[in-house]
Amino acid sequence: MPTAMSAMRIGLIAPEFKEFGGMAEFGRQLAAGLAPRDDVVVFTRHDAPGDDERWQGIPLRRVLTRELSADLAVLADHRCDVWFACNAGYAAAASHLSAPLAIYVNGNDLLRPWVHRSRPWVRHIETSTVVWRIVPALRERLRVRDLRKGLADAAGILANSANTAAILARLYPGNEGHTSVVHPGVAEDFFQERPERRPGPLRLLTVTRLDRGTPRKNVDGVLRALALLPSDLDVRYTVVGDGKDRSRVENLAEELGVAGRTRFEGFVGRERLKELYADADLFVLASRASDTDVEGFGIVYMEASAAGTPVICSRTGGSIDAVVDGENGLLIRDSEPTTIAAALGIYADHPGQFDPERVRAVAEGFRWPAIAARVRTILERCAAGRGER
Repeated sequence: MPTAMSAMRIGLIAPEFKEFGGMAEFGRQLAAGLAPRDDVVVFTRHDAPGDDERWQGIPLRRVLTRELSADLAVLADHRCDVWFACNAGYAAAASHLSAPLAIYVNGNDLLRPWVHRSRPWVRHIETSTVVWRIVPALRERLRVRDLRKGLADAAGILANSANTAAILARLYPGNEGHTSVVHPGVAEDFFQERPERRPGPLRLLTVTRLDRGTPRKNVDGVLRALALLPSDLDVRYTVVGDGKDRSRVENLAEELGVAGRTRFEGFVGRERLKELYADADLFVLASRASDTDVEGFGIVYMEASAAGTPVICSRTGGSIDAVVDGENGLLIRDSEPTTIAAALGIYADHPGQFDPERVRAVAEGFRWPAIAARVRTILERCAAGRGER
């Protein structure tokens, strides 16, 4: 067991590590923030892209299958002082590992846990011609049960927003007194000077995955809002991101008659992404929550704010932790196209209402060195047996 403030051996369970999105970015930035001081090993999906054995000098092991029994067989061989799982589903590993496990919960991983543990009797039911239809619901209930027990066994629980902490308290009561809200951070390179605004159209930006499984991102709503704007308001809308839903939203832009004002850039590299943040007048992500799909936090709001670019955000999910109304953006009451259009009109009428330095100041409190230091303090307590409990 490490002494206070000494280097720790940390096993970082980050299945989304090599993917695109907030959970992936959290894992990468946390690893980078901990590695200068601690011995960090990252465990990610076995089918993660690439074949590199290190990421920025940090050992990277592609082994996770999201099937808990198989993953435990690999994780159990690794010796560390403390484990940190970036996905709530791996809470179920807590009682099976030789070192304490702290869990980061994101929102949707509590609503729809997607890490499971195989059970032979369930597979037997699945082959039955009579009752096989109950298997999906049965597996869901078993995942929830495993998650509930794992959260109870975890050495510490960290939630990415106050809303996620509330979901945890509602669905898995008994853990709320042992949960810390630790927001994701924003990487240092996103803090940049905003160029002098050029004359021309109002430039809007959205950065998101275009997946059918994430309808909350609500690109549809922004496109429909564009169609509602007055014809004399010159707007250019850029969507960064890719996925299986891209062709549908591109077709929707055509149907709505806004394709000429919309550019789908697909996936872009980091330098191009920073350029787009700095060039935009307004970042727009008016999420639409449901019972099974919420915005846990929204790192993209912080990335835009770090560039001095104000945001439009709906009052839903954890995103309200990232946006201070009137400081780094506009919080709108809902995600309906009419509401988004009204907010765009308000901004267009008063384009100078947001000072870039004031916008950037909100992001200052989310710099990754401070976030990583807070996570490390919690991990140190967990490793010493004090945990968050």
